Amino acid sequence: PIASSLKEIVPWAELGFQVIGSVFSTEAALSMISAAKPDVVLTEVKMSDLADLAVVKRGKAASPETAFVILTDCNDFECAQQAMRLGVADYLTMPLNVAELKAVMTRLCQTLNQHRNTVQNWQAMQHYYRDSLPVMQANFYAALIDGQVEPATLEAYLRDYQVGLTGPFYACLVLHTSSAQAPDGKDVTALRAEVLKQANDFFGALWTTVAFCYLRNTVMVVELPAESD
Repeated sequence: PIASSLKEIVPWAELGFQVIGSVFSTEAALSMISAAKPDVVLTEVKMSDLADLAVVKRGKAASPETAFVILTDCNDFECAQQAMRLGVADYLTMPLNVAELKAVMTRLCQTLNQHRNTVQNWQAMQHYYRDSLPVMQANFYAALIDGQVEPATLEAYLRDYQVGLTGPFYACLVLHTSSAQAPDGKDVTALRAEVLKQANDFFGALWTTVAFCYLRNTVMVVELPAESD
């Protein structure tokens, strides 16, 4: 939200912003901030009036990611310090210098874009990790069977690969689907998938299980609460 007079004198679109509204009271501003979660709020603050500071304090509480730029009639160092303690992104004194405001908004736009790119890259990495996790888990299980996992690193692998088997006992089932004995016209890969589904349906209803491929066999590990199981 910004004062309506600034809509006409500042080329917001050229600076990378879209004005979503103008309000003229603290409560209206807070309502809009809470509902819209804007990237930036430009607001006039009289440092001598504590009510004006509520827009920043309560606005940050309602929308922590929103950047606040304040226009104020106070130009001494103490006022600037007070504004910075509120967590404002920038601080401009009145009368307003439009060129200075444009420079501030340009810097903010760059900062917001960098932050958005960082968030998007992190989200892409998370999606890649989630998509790759089944393959990484299968490779880990195979390495575990081959004795390639050091005991000292086992706990870290279990955590990083989100392996939910905590024991204390396990049973291992090897499902071998022979291509030579497959029904005529039956795809072996599809047959393996059917066998694995049946095994998962049966054992998964009783215990926690994981399944993976190893040397063209399907290996299922079943977690057992007691050795007698």
